[in-house]
Amino acid sequence: MIKGITRSDLLHGGVMMIALAIVAVLQIPQLEQLKNKSINYDLDSLNKEQSLVNVKLDFLEKMPSFGLDNVVANLTFMEFLGYFGDESARNITGYQDTFNYFDVIIGKDPRFTDSYLFLSNTGTIYAGQPEKSIALTAQGLKSLTPALPKQSHFVWRYKGLDELLFLGDSQAAQKSFETAAEWAFFHEDEMSQQVGAQSKQTAEFLANNPDSVYAQIGAWSMLLSNTKDKFTQNLAITRIESLGGKVDIDEEGRVRIVPPAED
Repeated sequence: MIKGITRSDLLHGGVMMIALAIVAVLQIPQLEQLKNKSINYDLDSLNKEQSLVNVKLDFLEKMPSFGLDNVVANLTFMEFLGYFGDESARNITGYQDTFNYFDVIIGKDPRFTDSYLFLSNTGTIYAGQPEKSIALTAQGLKSLTPALPKQSHFVWRYKGLDELLFLGDSQAAQKSFETAAEWAFFHEDEMSQQVGAQSKQTAEFLANNPDSVYAQIGAWSMLLSNTKDKFTQNLAITRIESLGGKVDIDEEGRVRIVPPAED
């Protein structure tokens, strides 16, 4: 061993080198995009570029992260945001590669609860594959508990929304909302108690009437309140109104839902 350098120093240095290597791998596509920014979008070039990204994502999913799983997940999530935000490219290729990003994100850090909302929104609505969104969410839920992370009950709600609104599986949705309520009630703060009560009410509506209009309007209302994406907001408003509900939005952007007189 070199004098003055301890095993701890070598280990720390090794971890830092791995971290830098991971960051470098993740940044390669962004550098290529900057070099090719002036090139017009076309399907072939976009598919080739995304194929390279998918190879890299597959590598990241399978490689050991040496305790840096959350770093890999966070950086991959940032890259996903760039993928999702490139509307010009997505208008040509679609959103089918969404799941390649979330295989890495949820595989490396299933407790990254904020990512599940993006999975539900993009995978279900934009990519049109609710089954894959639900399956990946269910995989991540195996690593969550009512206590940790604190807002893990929201993940059950996202799963229930997809099951009810996009698969029409009211029985599965009922179970998801029941679990969301149980996990939310585990916490004593006011927000968790409110979420627990709302989830319990939705589950009860579905138990009493699997085709409950109130439950569907409530679910679309949850989706409307959880997203800032205009396309998803407009979809939720359209569905609420088609079910007989009314959506009022004040000047400050606060939403008020008026359900129909009868379920």
